[in-house]
Amino acid sequence: MPLFRSQKLPHFSHVDRRGLESSATPNESRLPFEPTSVGFHLQQPRNSFLGGDSPTPRNFGVTPRPFSLDIPQEHAYIRKNREKAILVAVISDIHANLEALEAVLEDVDRVEADTVLCLGDVVGYGPDPNLCVEIVSRVALACVAGNHDHAVLGQTDITYFNTYAREAVLWTRSVLAEEARAYLARCPLKDTFEQALLVHGSPVDPEDWNYIFSVGDAHRAFDRFEEPLCFVGHSHVPVVFDLDSRGFVEVREASRLVFEPGHRYIVNVGSVGQPRDWDPRAAYGLWDTEKNSFELRRLAYDVQTTQRKILAAGLPEFLATRLATGQ
Repeated sequence: MPLFRSQKLPHFSHVDRRGLESSATPNESRLPFEPTSVGFHLQQPRNSFLGGDSPTPRNFGVTPRPFSLDIPQEHAYIRKNREKAILVAVISDIHANLEALEAVLEDVDRVEADTVLCLGDVVGYGPDPNLCVEIVSRVALACVAGNHDHAVLGQTDITYFNTYAREAVLWTRSVLAEEARAYLARCPLKDTFEQALLVHGSPVDPEDWNYIFSVGDAHRAFDRFEEPLCFVGHSHVPVVFDLDSRGFVEVREASRLVFEPGHRYIVNVGSVGQPRDWDPRAAYGLWDTEKNSFELRRLAYDVQTTQRKILAAGLPEFLATRLATGQ
């Protein structure tokens, strides 16, 4: 069932239509725990794709880590397979949240997806940029650039970022490994896979980081690409825009749907690392190219560990508190 035809989406946190984070000041609340010291240790689960079978804790402090994880190439997560890709995982807006990314990739492994596509914003806001970039570089068949990725490279003006986003960009610049920078610099603004366009924000001038908030925005976006399907992120709010053969656009809930013949779709897959739809669980999309269907999947993850790491890194407290409420 369509949600509505012409209204704007119900909730977007602290953003403006220029595609940059606005200067709105969010309401902060205290965390239910005290900030931990820099350089605490996190135990990796056995058989983790980060640590193999070793139970030895890894240190995830603020010191830049070498861009050289011991990830076996034969591991099930490494699925850069275009020829046999039937079940495709589409991830976006990881924002250096390692725990959320781990939860999503574990689910990708469980459902036996054939490949992974990334829609950008691998970094920004979160405490583990190097680890997240390296993991994405290993598992994603394709990754397009997001505004935060460009911001940490100095390719996007951060004047209009809010204080929290700007501080996170500056911190990320200070810790990001050269190899991670090089990978992000290679990510294009848009790409295609099968019959789908991949872009971070909108097909309308991708370098301007526009959002698709409304039916009007969707109409303009549909005019700028030819593929029957376009996957986007950027707003951190999952939603589907459905253009029928008559030229009408309906806004649909991004849960489960079958793509109808003669229709075109813009699908926002939500955010892995910083959801903003009042659901704190990590989100990603599962596209079945054989059944021509889409499913939005949500995964609980260790939010408190991510919060503690954000505070330990000296990042703004709001970036930690917001994760618990999905705002």
